[in-house]
Amino acid sequence: MARRLLYLTGDKNRDTLPNILTSAGIVLDALHVYATHGSPSFPHGLENAIENVQAGKWHVELFN
Repeated sequence: MARRLLYLTGDKNRDTLPNILTSAGIVLDALHVYATHGSPSFPHGLENAIENVQAGKWHVELFN
């Protein structure tokens, strides 16, 4: 009997992990559960965060 895995994914999914798992004999049941999109409040939020960093209140890390 094949091993099965519920594979939660988003709209920007690469095939690297699915290929590795599939080659190991694991059957994936993919479920699209999230999507990436821009935020209309990002420019204001970033400006606010930078002001707080300059005031010594925060440490900000941006990642993609």
